[in-house]
Amino acid sequence: MSKLLARPDVTRLALRAALGVGAACILAVAPSLLLSHAAGGWVTKYTNKRRRWRTGHAPSQAGKTVVVTGATSGIGLITATELARKGARVVVCGRDLAKATAAVKAIKESLATSGESAAAVEPGVADISTLAAARKGGEALAAQCGGRIDTLIMNAGIHNNFGDSTNGFGITKDGFEEHVGVNFLNHFALAHQLKGCLAAAGSAAAPSRLVVVSSMAAVTAPEEGVVFEWWRPAGGSMPVGYTDGAAYGSAKLATTMYTEALGEELASQHVWTCSLHPGIVSSGLQRGYKGSDHWKDGRTGLSLLLRWYRMTLFGLAETTGSFGALTQLFCATTSEALAAPTGSYFVPVGVPQRLKHKKASDAALRLRLVKELKAIVD
Repeated sequence: MSKLLARPDVTRLALRAALGVGAACILAVAPSLLLSHAAGGWVTKYTNKRRRWRTGHAPSQAGKTVVVTGATSGIGLITATELARKGARVVVCGRDLAKATAAVKAIKESLATSGESAAAVEPGVADISTLAAARKGGEALAAQCGGRIDTLIMNAGIHNNFGDSTNGFGITKDGFEEHVGVNFLNHFALAHQLKGCLAAAGSAAAPSRLVVVSSMAAVTAPEEGVVFEWWRPAGGSMPVGYTDGAAYGSAKLATTMYTEALGEELASQHVWTCSLHPGIVSSGLQRGYKGSDHWKDGRTGLSLLLRWYRMTLFGLAETTGSFGALTQLFCATTSEALAAPTGSYFVPVGVPQRLKHKKASDAALRLRLVKELKAIVD
């Protein structure tokens, strides 16, 4: 074998083969690296302008009451834990009291291991599966917090499936398509019940904050932006042209646009609002398609292979929950975040940016969006 490898022609062939394999690997992984950089995946840890900002840099939150929805797992749980570490009174909200209580226990145990106290952490219920539940939850949280909330972090949400699949189509008990019903309508129905609490806590020197988790996936919304015809599908049937990715993107675009409108509405009451993209985070949000066969969606052959490749690239681009929580922690705690206009949209880590969808700044669409939402939730 050594004699064979010593031959110049064999050596050249081996070198070319090695270079070819290396080049193929680079070409295969490069799209994932680019996606990770552009959409807030693990590469962003090393390329964003605030790459050195970590949870330890967040200022003290002592004396503040913070409500976090979707705080029983993922980046919501991490966010609640870090806010408790900073001394805030944290209301950890889940879909039911049992889940929230378990999360509170986990937070206290986590902090106890480092000798820290979390005496001010308590469970709350923020069930946003229906409008009635969301309103009821908002009323209960207002009473629990004594009519004052310094920061409301709207972190809860669902994503039923991946990309251009239709397996995730569903409707809420109110008859709304699930992505817009849960992520947008019901979540803001809860927020509307708490506007008075935010106004009561805010001041010119220290405005209260409404921090809303949106997504860069808003850029995948259809060309018209918000498809109102999808909101309440006729007969509960899947609309023509519907895909999970487009529906999710449309709901997130609506979330970002309405957060901006709400910021303008509440500015005189010293309430600052923002929406944000946490990054491509490996979390429970993808439970609708990870570990299932939904990604196959009836495909065979080359189509199936290409879809598997796309999902693999997406997985390679993901970051951890601890990094994914940074932007909402930055927006919820720092004075630097408040330097951005109310209603701003942030990307990792804490960088204000215009959402790159051509309808994101459409005044007529935003006006209709506000009208439609208020007619449903108020």
